[in-house]
Amino acid sequence: LQIDCDVTIGQPGDRVVVVLRADYVTLRNLTFRDADSLDTPAAFLIFVLPVVFTNPTIEGLVVEGCSFIGTPYFTHGQQFGTDFGIYAAGGLSTARIANNHFTNLMRACSFDIDSAPSGDSLVVEDNRFDHLFGGMTGTGNPLGTAIEMTCAHPTVARNFVSQSSGSVGITVLHPLVGVIEGNYVQGNFRNGQFVTDNRAGVPDQTDSLMVRNNIT
Repeated sequence: LQIDCDVTIGQPGDRVVVVLRADYVTLRNLTFRDADSLDTPAAFLIFVLPVVFTNPTIEGLVVEGCSFIGTPYFTHGQQFGTDFGIYAAGGLSTARIANNHFTNLMRACSFDIDSAPSGDSLVVEDNRFDHLFGGMTGTGNPLGTAIEMTCAHPTVARNFVSQSSGSVGITVLHPLVGVIEGNYVQGNFRNGQFVTDNRAGVPDQTDSLMVRNNIT
């Protein structure tokens, strides 16, 4: 599946390869590619978009053995390349993302960072990320990550991040019980290789977050 886009048609269809709005979808052994050759790269290779009144959360998403390839064309600099590999603003409740390859992207996996509701059980394991690039917001804040999620029960394990840059390698926000284990993160990340944080303004609700055997 690929896109070569030179027009703007409005969100969420604006520069998106796949929009996913159903529960219990499995994507296996597919290639999602931004074939842009006109300096108009895709914003999203997969956009997970719940339906507000009829399906407000997405359950049971499985993505296995796929390749996510951003555009190789950077006429005005790589920061203007393909943005997201798999993106959910909010409402991705349960998912497993495993054994995939992500390259030439700014934010490879971004789940429930931008709006509510946050995730319940999100598993990201055994993936490879390379040649991820950094960018900036209009106010100068750094952008760029391999994995970022807001999730009660996260599992982030045995992922390999190399030759990359951006804001943070792996970010896990608001965990209750989870595991961050056996990940290798190499690159120039302005705010660190790993970041975890509790929900602001409330008592610490984290019960058990195991972080071990990670390499930076």
